[in-house]
Amino acid sequence: MRPLAAKSSTIEGTNPSLAIVDEYHLHPDNSVYSALELGQGARPEGLLFAITTAGSNTISACKQHYDYCCQILDGTEKNESIFILIYELDDENEVDDPNNWIKANPNIGKSIPYKDFENTITKARGIPSEWVEMLTKRFNVWCNGATPWLGEGNWKQCERQYHEQELQGQACYMGLDLSSTNDITSLCYAFPQGNKVRLLTRHYIPEYQLQNVANKNRAIYRNWERMGWLRVTKGDCIDYDRIRDDIFKDAETFEIKMIGFDVWNATHLRTQLQGYGLEVEPFPQTYQRYSPVAKSAEVLINRQMIEHNGDPVLSWALSNVVMESDANANIKPNKKKSANKIDPAVAFLMALGTYQLEYGDLAFEMSDDYKQQLATFTGIDL
Repeated sequence: MRPLAAKSSTIEGTNPSLAIVDEYHLHPDNSVYSALELGQGARPEGLLFAITTAGSNTISACKQHYDYCCQILDGTEKNESIFILIYELDDENEVDDPNNWIKANPNIGKSIPYKDFENTITKARGIPSEWVEMLTKRFNVWCNGATPWLGEGNWKQCERQYHEQELQGQACYMGLDLSSTNDITSLCYAFPQGNKVRLLTRHYIPEYQLQNVANKNRAIYRNWERMGWLRVTKGDCIDYDRIRDDIFKDAETFEIKMIGFDVWNATHLRTQLQGYGLEVEPFPQTYQRYSPVAKSAEVLINRQMIEHNGDPVLSWALSNVVMESDANANIKPNKKKSANKIDPAVAFLMALGTYQLEYGDLAFEMSDDYKQQLATFTGIDL
């Protein structure tokens, strides 16, 4: 037995008696599977195993193979050379009934206790981005990866009544998203408030986009401008000088500790901000940088430790966010898969991540019930 690199070019020419393809759903294409299958052509008794959970890419090679196997099982296709064994729920709604869990987990209660499944489901209900991961890994339910990141209700519960003037003189951390030059661009301030964080946002839009018939958001953009949530810059491109001047003005009102920015889109503005005496910190658009921040944000929002002033632009952007994940369940925003603009939400995550560079995760207060349970805890009987 020896492991093979996940590249078909290094597998071509092999002649295995037994080949095992693990986590097939993560393969970008069918090249590795095909190379192994064809490599067994001279071995009539050769075996090729494909072992995998379901995944979130419904157009992947694995999903196509899965669909073909289902057609064999229901009798619409015939292929005696393939042995198929699939453990899965028949429908996502079956998650609610523990009696159905054994369909996808024949060894439940032995290798994995029921309690572990209960805890996973409870957590996934509170952290929406983990729902797809739970369905695919625990219950073998194929999902479309485009699942909204946050539930609207949790974010709504974080709304508080406060005014910008109340934040004057306070320390804050800023996230600056300049990814778009011809549509909405945002910056977000995160103000530490004890064991909570209070947000303040600025959003910019080129004047041209308010009248552009090709822009599907123009009507709501005009409404937000009238309400004062959207700042309009002249022309058909974002005026970065206007954003710079607004930041300089804010620096006279607030104590801006640090600014997080995307290194690919803010080189000139970064130099100007540094020249003004502001500290700037690169915020790479990577899984490593985004995942801990996004997962922390989910928990903080669920616990109402993030506070916002009802900004409809930010709320709209957060409702559009779809997270993409890697093989290790790290997540980051995916602008291509998201239903609409997410730039304000990205600015929020960058602000929170920049804040956490200095403060780390917010501390959670233990409830009285948990304090009582801890006080009476005498240990575990083994």
